[in-house]
Amino acid sequence: MDGHDYVIQALGKGASGVIVHKTVPHLDEHLQSANIYTVNDTLEAYRKLGASWRAKFDIPVIGITGSVGKTTSKEILTSLLQGSLNSVLKTIGSQNGFVGIPMTLLDLRVNHKAAIIEIGIDEIGAMLPHMELVRPTACLLTAIGPEHLEKLKDVETVAKEELISLQWTHDHNGVISVNLDDPYISPHVKSWKKENVTTFSLTESTADYFGEWSESTQTITITDNKGEKTKVKTPLPGIHNARNFLGAFALAKSLGQNTEKLIDGFIHHFENAEGRSRWEHVDQLGIDVLCDYYNASPVSVGAALDVLKSHTAKGKKWVALADMLELGTDELKFHRDLSKKIVGAFSNVLLFGNRMKSLHEELKHLKFSGENLHFETIEELTTHLKKNIHSGDICLIKGSRSMKMERVWKALHESKS
Repeated sequence: MDGHDYVIQALGKGASGVIVHKTVPHLDEHLQSANIYTVNDTLEAYRKLGASWRAKFDIPVIGITGSVGKTTSKEILTSLLQGSLNSVLKTIGSQNGFVGIPMTLLDLRVNHKAAIIEIGIDEIGAMLPHMELVRPTACLLTAIGPEHLEKLKDVETVAKEELISLQWTHDHNGVISVNLDDPYISPHVKSWKKENVTTFSLTESTADYFGEWSESTQTITITDNKGEKTKVKTPLPGIHNARNFLGAFALAKSLGQNTEKLIDGFIHHFENAEGRSRWEHVDQLGIDVLCDYYNASPVSVGAALDVLKSHTAKGKKWVALADMLELGTDELKFHRDLSKKIVGAFSNVLLFGNRMKSLHEELKHLKFSGENLHFETIEELTTHLKKNIHSGDICLIKGSRSMKMERVWKALHESKS
């Protein structure tokens, strides 16, 4: 939407000022009652306001970047720090772009002891201006994978852009949390000064924070570089979420926080965001649903399929997938490649979206013996699922944001036995 369309309405409701770069009818009538600032570009002005306001605060400002896991890591880190800092500002939802970042910074208040800013990119050249705006004193880069490839072209370019966040923070004497398990991130660790680098890993025992994950108990045991162990049970399924927790914990510790207070904060304050790796039970149907429908990429869909595969079920395991978007010229290949996670692991696959037709055809080509159905509408998929899923079954719901797969969950949740 264009905010200029709402200027008069905002002033009528008591706004003390507006910033515009277009002619707004009847705006002159408010010259006596409000401050009206005319600029060349309102977005640029908004971001400059955010930068100016952020500069007034001398507190830890932590940037969360990466292709996947940003929002979950942000929620984990916020809850950890709540245990000792009490008042922590965080990005709301996934407002992590050119508008969302300054919007979050402008919410900073004198009572805040730290700020956690999620930073997302979808084009070449976006990361550096974000870093100059946020000016993080610490940064966590979660992982690298295919994202927004229509503009970012390929994973190598994604890595180059995302790594700017760690390099900028390091160059400005900030603390960085480095994922040694990521092949695009780990090679760079040798180029950074050790005193400002904290490493974490689920595979490399030499990392500053080494984690051992138990899927059956959803427990991670962390050993730090002093040999001290911390054991935490989390509500988050999957080894990918264990790595998200480990990275957030490592960064929190690098800021000098007390372990007991961190864990207490996580236990009492963490609540996973809606539609992100949440197991939900539908009493009236007797089924469990992995609600992971907020967004989707090849990495996150693969991780969700791994979680579903490892989860014990009395009945069948259902997979309901919709298109993964913004994957560029190889988008159909990314969809077809999901077959590697499906064949031999699941028997009921329901697909929606034009791109998912390629997975549907690939499964047929591989002579997939299970149910392999593609639907033209979300309503058809939902109707079939509701009619055929039974007590004891479990189901994954996953798709890119604009596919609105939460409609499937809502229909199941509201079902009558």
